[in-house]
Amino acid sequence: MKKQNNKLIISFFLCLIFFSCQKESKKTALYLHASHLLYNNASIQQMDSTFLEFDLSPYSIKMYGGDLTYNSTGQIATLNYIDSLLYLSDTTTLFSVGNHDYSNLSNLQSFTNRLSYYAYHKNDISFIVLDTQLDHNDIVGEQLQLVQQVSDTINHSSHLIVLHHKLLWLVDNDTLQQQVSNVSNGNLGDCFHCLDSCNFYTEIYPLLLEVKSRNIEVILLAGDIGNKVKSFEQINSDGIILLASGIKASTEGNKVLVFEHQITDRKLSWEFIDF
Repeated sequence: MKKQNNKLIISFFLCLIFFSCQKESKKTALYLHASHLLYNNASIQQMDSTFLEFDLSPYSIKMYGGDLTYNSTGQIATLNYIDSLLYLSDTTTLFSVGNHDYSNLSNLQSFTNRLSYYAYHKNDISFIVLDTQLDHNDIVGEQLQLVQQVSDTINHSSHLIVLHHKLLWLVDNDTLQQQVSNVSNGNLGDCFHCLDSCNFYTEIYPLLLEVKSRNIEVILLAGDIGNKVKSFEQINSDGIILLASGIKASTEGNKVLVFEHQITDRKLSWEFIDF
């Protein structure tokens, strides 16, 4: 009888281990990307009211692609407002600044304790946050060094997500550049918010292809859309993934981009969600 009881106990614990492993294999996390949340009115430093009804609590990483209000960083009071709603000062909140967030970066840094470009790592996913306003579309100097450093050292991540405001990959590409006027908030030109020829395909993209060659998925995630379209998705022939999402205040069909990460299985999927 004692041997039988021992067998039952062993079987019980084996079942616990099995179901524990099954549960672990299904462990998931949700990440959010949202952009261009501003009211397009210089006198109103607020975000779209319908987005503010969106429940942020399920998302362990929140990514914002720029243009949070018309002048997000000009006043500490505006940043207090944004921080209270979007958790801007949390380390798990990633923010790529746009042209409407650029009037006083020192105010922003007082909330985030970060530069406007940085790297971040969580759940075996590496993130690079770029400042596409800093050098007129070019990624140079310390920003370029950051991309080089991450691309040189990344080995164990399952994915690399590059978060940025401007859709740099639309320019200097024969096929994609034809879509600028139909997709990007900023048109071609040399203005502060415009898209212009830059070093993305000559210096940044080759580094990303090196990362991809190590079986690490590469996702470029932009935020300067919403006025013309609310979402963009393309997988290039080389496997690099291009995504963008943004809204236009007080209009129908606004979307956010939600990522589901199966952490143990190292799988990442995404969906554009209406709200």
